[in-house]
Amino acid sequence: MSPTRCLLPRSLRPIQPSRPIPTSLLTTPRRFSTTPSPQKHGEISTFLPASTPRLTTLLADLRTAIFIPAHLPSRHRTLIFRPSKKDSLLQDPITVSLSAAEPNYRLRPLNHLVDEPNVRKSLTEVLGLMQTKEDWANLVPLLIELKIAKRTLKPWQQEKILRVANEQGMQDVVVQVLRRPAKTGISMGDVRVAREAMWGARLRAVQGDWGKEATLAGLQHAEKVLRLMRDPEHMPLPSPPNASATTTTKTEEHNSEDADLPHTIHPRKNPEFLAVPLELAAALALHHPDTLGGRGSARQKVDVYLQRLTSHWPNISGDILGILTSSPSSSPPTSPPTPSSDAIAAANQTLQRYTPLLHAMQLATKLVRGTRWRDRRRWLKENIPAVREVVGKVRGEILEGVGEEKGGRLRGVRWAVVVEDQKGKEGEKEKKKEKKKREEVGKEGEKEKEGETGQKD
Repeated sequence: MSPTRCLLPRSLRPIQPSRPIPTSLLTTPRRFSTTPSPQKHGEISTFLPASTPRLTTLLADLRTAIFIPAHLPSRHRTLIFRPSKKDSLLQDPITVSLSAAEPNYRLRPLNHLVDEPNVRKSLTEVLGLMQTKEDWANLVPLLIELKIAKRTLKPWQQEKILRVANEQGMQDVVVQVLRRPAKTGISMGDVRVAREAMWGARLRAVQGDWGKEATLAGLQHAEKVLRLMRDPEHMPLPSPPNASATTTTKTEEHNSEDADLPHTIHPRKNPEFLAVPLELAAALALHHPDTLGGRGSARQKVDVYLQRLTSHWPNISGDILGILTSSPSSSPPTSPPTPSSDAIAAANQTLQRYTPLLHAMQLATKLVRGTRWRDRRRWLKENIPAVREVVGKVRGEILEGVGEEKGGRLRGVRWAVVVEDQKGKEGEKEKKKEKKKREEVGKEGEKEKEGETGQKD
């Protein structure tokens, strides 16, 4: 017989006795719990051993307080950051799997205000401490983790990262950073980043005293940067109406840190970016003709980049005219000139833009000889004086404003001096050749006289 159904409402039914709790559940709570942590952004990056203890500490602090929490699910972030969960987390520790190398990472209570380091200050100190290749190998993982943690770098910070790497001779690391813009957060869509990426190629040749290997490495770097500019992630940012990338000063950049400095034209059509590979290819063709499979290959590259330069020259001719017609920002003649640091920084940027252009055009002039290159040679001779005047004017303003000693520490001034020195050395070589020719002519004349005298005798 089936049991009868109770027709009483649930509130009037008699209370049933509860079941006894199994003795297996009456044990003390476990001290550790291991939870698989789903990785929203994949496995967390690990850093190579640094060359100094301070650099190791900085990277470890960033990883512990910022990078690891960014990889944890929300329930675990709540455990480590909420003060009410601190005692519970200490009494009943929880371990999570961060990666294959760290399968049992123990969560620790953190305080946003106390434990989280200042990213801007830490990044500046990290860049100052990176010296070895192993140190710089940590840059890409560092940038990737900053992007995952939503610590967005301002464009001027991105430019600074590339500048410090270039100064340390780490152009290969710069290329690695630029190859993954979606992950590292550094894009050449900003004109400051694009300029520094390209200037690194010339800096490599300058650091190597324009030797064969250094110049070739610089040319290869410049061509890599040009190819990377085709990547959609590196496409120029939209330019606002009447925007001019050449008139923005460093003060404006830092006062509006969130604002981007867009390209007014595509960088691959900008003569200042085409000038660097042209300069390096011309230097190889002139001074190291056995490079790139013979003089013809280097010369072919010169022809390609010179053609692009002449085609896109209108994109920069207006800026040149504007610089030449503008009056220098200095004090009245009755007092010594005191240009601001921002004006000096802007002038230094201008020198870095136009010095490679001037040198490239000067070197190309020596390669476009003969009737075949008559039009190119005429074009170069017509446009070189304006570029030379820009470099001389801006360099003079800098040295007049800050003096020879301080101005000599600026990259733009150093580059301009190198160009002048090379011009002087080439002039000395020409003078030596002419002197040698005159001596040979004189010797031949003396021999002819001696022969005539012997015939008379």
